[in-house]
Amino acid sequence: MPNSDLSSSLYRKTNTEDDLKSLDWITRLKIASGAAEALCYLHHECTPPLVHRDVQASSILLDDKFEVRLGSLSEVCAQEGDSHQSRITRFLRLPQSSEQGASGSITSTCAYDVYCFGKVLLELVTGKLGISASNDAQMKETLEQTLPYISIYDKELVTKILDQSLIIDEDLLEEVWAMAIVARSCLNPKPSRRPLMRYILKALENPLKVVREENTGSARLRTTSSRGSWNAAVFGSWRHSSSDVAGIPGASAAKAEGASSFKQSGTTGSQGSAHNNGAGEHSSSRRRHSRDIFPEPSDAQDVERQDQD
Repeated sequence: MPNSDLSSSLYRKTNTEDDLKSLDWITRLKIASGAAEALCYLHHECTPPLVHRDVQASSILLDDKFEVRLGSLSEVCAQEGDSHQSRITRFLRLPQSSEQGASGSITSTCAYDVYCFGKVLLELVTGKLGISASNDAQMKETLEQTLPYISIYDKELVTKILDQSLIIDEDLLEEVWAMAIVARSCLNPKPSRRPLMRYILKALENPLKVVREENTGSARLRTTSSRGSWNAAVFGSWRHSSSDVAGIPGASAAKAEGASSFKQSGTTGSQGSAHNNGAGEHSSSRRRHSRDIFPEPSDAQDVERQDQD
């Protein structure tokens, strides 16, 4: 792929010796939306639902326009508990055993993919390479250092963990804030309380709506069990997870501590809001075909027809 993968493109060397150039915010949001779209196809448009099981920065391949192609498909399997799992697993010659993942959940579930995707989002927000590939101990330390600074009630806190190479204005800070909130929802230690990928995709396509509706009260939530909207899925997961992370060291101090200032620039046009920029737009009406996102196994449709017969 022209731009390799996210792990090598987030920061890359320039012509100047020892100088690194980072991806701007509009590109990061575009990549996050593209990866969410690919996972949404696997989870919600495939029968049975397919689980990637290896979602990390190195599996997100990028073309010359930073469009996403999902790689590392060797671990893909049907979601555990699906009636067609064994047949699809045998046909695709995929692993049949379940494993315990870093999230504490079984890796052959869509909830595990969601957790891993949350790690990718956190890597995009903080700019800290390797988060998405970290092991249990490393991830625990990362969460202790970052989650206290992600709050739906205080936007400025996120500047404490924001990648300092980003040049953003007030509106873009809200987009960063929204992605951080989505990431934290994905990283809920309880798999049943993580949002579905379809809701994650909608949240990333409408980042400003995520934070502005929640804080103005126009999208007040009554319950998350109904899964009635993507707002409910994301913020309901958040509310449940608040108690789960209350004991994280530094959480109380983070709320009391003032947020640091963030970089501003009068020339942020190139990093404008993704939903207002044609190049970075990810509306549902312009979804790419699945074959443009990741290679589809040959004869997959024939197998599905045989199952129906």
